[in-house]
Amino acid sequence: MGQTCSSQPKQRSPAVRHKDLESAFAKNKTGNKKRSAHEEMVKLIREGTVGEDSTLQGCGVPLATKGRKMLYTDFTASGRCVDLVERYMLQEVMPYYANTHTVSSGTGRQTTYFRNEARSIIKDYHNCTADDALIFTGNGATGATQVFFKLLQRTRGFTNPPRVREDHDDSVVCTVCKATFSNDQGYRVHAATEAHIDAVKKRDEGYVTGYKGCMLLLDPMSHHTSILPYRELVKENPTFFQLTNLTLDESKGHLSVENLTTVLERCQKESLRPVAILSAASNVTGIAINAAHVNTIVHAHGGVALWDLAAVAGHMRMDLNPPSTDGKDPSFDFAIVSPHKLLGGPGTTGLLFAKKKHLTSNAPCLPGGGVVQYVSPNTHTYIENLEEREEAGTPNILGCIKAGLVYKMHSMLDPVKLRETETAMLNTLMKRLRGHKNIEILGGRCDSERVGILSFNIVYGGGLYLHHNFVTVLLNDLFGIQVRGGCACAGPYAQWLQGMDDRAIYGYEDVLKNTGVEILRPGFVRTGVHFTMTSEEIETIAKAILWVADHGWKLLGAYTSNEHGEWEYVNSEFSKERKWISSLTPASIGANSKPEKPVKLTIAELIAEADKLLEEVYTPNHITLNTIVEKEIPKELHEWIFFATQKDFLNSVKQALGDVNSVRSWEGVVPATDRKPSCWNVRQSAPKESGYVGDKRAIPTHTGSVPTGKKQKKNHILHGVHIPKSIRGPVGEAIKTYNMINEGDNILVGLSGGKDSMVLLHVLLAIQKVSPVKFKVGAATVNPMTPEYDPTPLVKYVTGLGVEYAMLSQPLIDLAKEKMGEKRPSICSFCSRMKRGMLYSHMRKEGYNVLALGQHSDDLVESFVMSLFHNGMLTTMKANYTIQQGDVRVIRPLVLVRERMTAQIAKENNLPLIQDNCPACFAAPKERHRIKVLLSGQEAEFPSLFPTIMKAIKPLIAISETDRGGPQGIASKSQEDDEVLDQKAEESLLPCTSSSCPV
Repeated sequence: MGQTCSSQPKQRSPAVRHKDLESAFAKNKTGNKKRSAHEEMVKLIREGTVGEDSTLQGCGVPLATKGRKMLYTDFTASGRCVDLVERYMLQEVMPYYANTHTVSSGTGRQTTYFRNEARSIIKDYHNCTADDALIFTGNGATGATQVFFKLLQRTRGFTNPPRVREDHDDSVVCTVCKATFSNDQGYRVHAATEAHIDAVKKRDEGYVTGYKGCMLLLDPMSHHTSILPYRELVKENPTFFQLTNLTLDESKGHLSVENLTTVLERCQKESLRPVAILSAASNVTGIAINAAHVNTIVHAHGGVALWDLAAVAGHMRMDLNPPSTDGKDPSFDFAIVSPHKLLGGPGTTGLLFAKKKHLTSNAPCLPGGGVVQYVSPNTHTYIENLEEREEAGTPNILGCIKAGLVYKMHSMLDPVKLRETETAMLNTLMKRLRGHKNIEILGGRCDSERVGILSFNIVYGGGLYLHHNFVTVLLNDLFGIQVRGGCACAGPYAQWLQGMDDRAIYGYEDVLKNTGVEILRPGFVRTGVHFTMTSEEIETIAKAILWVADHGWKLLGAYTSNEHGEWEYVNSEFSKERKWISSLTPASIGANSKPEKPVKLTIAELIAEADKLLEEVYTPNHITLNTIVEKEIPKELHEWIFFATQKDFLNSVKQALGDVNSVRSWEGVVPATDRKPSCWNVRQSAPKESGYVGDKRAIPTHTGSVPTGKKQKKNHILHGVHIPKSIRGPVGEAIKTYNMINEGDNILVGLSGGKDSMVLLHVLLAIQKVSPVKFKVGAATVNPMTPEYDPTPLVKYVTGLGVEYAMLSQPLIDLAKEKMGEKRPSICSFCSRMKRGMLYSHMRKEGYNVLALGQHSDDLVESFVMSLFHNGMLTTMKANYTIQQGDVRVIRPLVLVRERMTAQIAKENNLPLIQDNCPACFAAPKERHRIKVLLSGQEAEFPSLFPTIMKAIKPLIAISETDRGGPQGIASKSQEDDEVLDQKAEESLLPCTSSSCPV
């Protein structure tokens, strides 16, 4: 007998959640304010960073003050834990923890809902739409890369035809038959029908990819994770997959867009599917590229792009569906994120974002438990949910939930202020370091936008450097500053930055492979800035590095090194201070819970102690010069030594002071060596002129060319947006049939930023241009002031169209919680009516007399069916009516337009849409969704269903106060007037009902 293994259920009702994640952050040290200011939130996070006041012990350097307050700058490698997140995990998540894949038990249900909510929060943060999937993966970027890698293989470069599509309400759409089903079980029943099988066969017979193979385009700035798997893939399957290394733009320090375009054009000529593996920013230099612009180039040439966002995600908020310009597509096909690099993120899982249209594999990348619908002795079927089917087995549940908490915390920060803060910090630090003759900043002269990452080498003299790990140890021991030494797993890019030629590159490869002497591996020191740092800490970092650049070489004799590249003070006491996991005993729990009082010294005091150390370290009480011994490197490898050693230090002292055992004064002692200079040196090329402006969150004005396709008539293209006849016709017919627009009307479009209202705005502008009836068009957006909905980019976009625009802001969710009573149990109804009231008030103030709303024929039909089923009334939303006060008319010009038409126009023109995610109602609109699926299923059987229903309800759409009193069941004037009736019909489509409202 077969066995079933159900998929992870979707969260359906917010009422069963234990607590909304937001509640974790509502209570902070400043009181019970719902939302803190950006500065207050930064302060809260900073003070709550675990280890913020920790003291580093055990270096053993004879300093006046034992220990150093830790200053962490290694955010590029990993973020740090935050008390806010850890406490919520401990107090709210872990007590109810259980395995997911069930909602039958209380713990399983709550854990499942936590994880689902985390997915939603993360997608909202990155501006994902219903077309985007978020897959929780294994360890960081590497885990996400492995899932992408399998997808790439299974779909042969994403050339397979799509089977299904998921809508925003979790319904499943058959891409062949265009039928919609509430879940994948419904789709399976449909997929077994002869009609579907015949349709698939017909589709596949005519489906030709047109590609002879797949070309992988590798970014020269990439991390090893974005290079190595694809090199191995080409080795394993050279007949289909090919590989090209893109070149660098040397003036900017990132990939050459010109070279990328050339390679893409070659792919087109050779019928190769281009898949670009790219990095949004370097984890070495912080140099960032305009990813949205690159996406438009890749998409214009039929390509797909994977972006590694690991280096950039902790420094700026990446928009995965950025605004479009010139009708081009800047959206992200795939993106990889390592949440552990965000503050609060250690312990989180990796993330892979993907456009659902590319998830066309017939089987999951990792088949296993939790992703199967049914398993029999000889056969099996997989679930169709495009996200969950790629998350086999028991996932890192706590890591997934924690990632959601981390993103929730970051969503409370102002991304613009955060970016401005870090940019100012980075510019200050670079300015301080760039002027020092012994400091070479990698990519320091490249003319590009950067995130808060900075890498450097320190010159010793004679063509040699101080070893990067030696510099790292000095900054730790003397100043408590945490930096990282090495190649940052970006070997090819680092080799270019350090000016290596082929002889050096392949010479070091042979040396390391054949000898294992790791100390010879070239590298650099990497530090960084973070928005939680203070100006005093930036000053500390700068002055500490400058001190090491001036005096660090003088401590070479006080440190030992080994062939692995590890450096430590000769009398190190770290082994005494090291903490051991094995020391855990029942008696030790909580024994040392009180943190040690941190040692806090100013940078002036730290430098004073470092100066005093130089005066005393080479004395009989500490280290005598005759005891200094260098770990000898074989003579045949000397040409590969790029750093100063203890021997060089002793030669420097001997040349200045003669044969001595102590150093009391450094006067006249300068760095000296008898070695050959390093075979590489950091590039110092001057920047060329750059026109790069960087990624912008604001939406630009549409200008320029029409989207590719058939040539269109000039007068139907406005602001770069093409309005086809298929929508102009129905809108014109509706306006005429229902007498919507009259001479001199001043029309205000209620603009949410969704597809329907955006298309409506452009349609009215197009009609205004050619209509003999003269009317004005303006727009207004009601901003409920929730972090999940940010309509502010609309300001630049709409005003760029030449349209008068207003942003009407009120904290509607807060008002609803404060003022809602038993007579208004639905927060959705409350907000809907508040929005209407705000729009009416604005219209009266500014002289508008007509309000244009974006509901389409699907909305009207669904409203009609729901009113019929639930209220026993034949009613729906009206095409044109006057409100009670008599000074405003409400019109719906899209009443004869199908939803799929507005979606298609928005997609073809790449209209910049704003995602509306109401925080008060996490549940999907279940009843409306059920009706939508019901109608879609019937439409698959009866293709003329919607036109037929629209014909039947035409009298209801047009009914007004003057022609009431029809058949029984139709509302009369004595029952409700037009406005109230229309409002009820509109509210029937809202997600929140009295039984599920979380407020």
